[in-house]
Amino acid sequence: MRGPDEQQYTEYVRARLPMLRRIAYLLCGDSHRADDIVQNAITKLYVHWKRARDADNLDAYVRTIIVRTFLNEQRTNWLAKVRLVDRTPDVPAPTGPDYETTQVLH
Repeated sequence: MRGPDEQQYTEYVRARLPMLRRIAYLLCGDSHRADDIVQNAITKLYVHWKRARDADNLDAYVRTIIVRTFLNEQRTNWLAKVRLVDRTPDVPAPTGPDYETTQVLH
């Protein structure tokens, strides 16, 4: 996409971004996740911009993209894919015949 189409897309997204983030936040209740949903949705909008700009109600079209993006994430269980922790988990040291074992004396 180039020229006037890209400019229209950029202007639309810039003007509607606060609304899109608000909708995504209302759906998921997490601002970081809402940003991810919006990013995925505006990427889909970019890919389908020529069809979207001809819609009778572009805002409704984009809201539908936001909701479907959220629902698709729900189906794939977003929380199962991402685990946020406040520290690195302890990983046991490798053992077996290929590793030398040493004893630490205190």
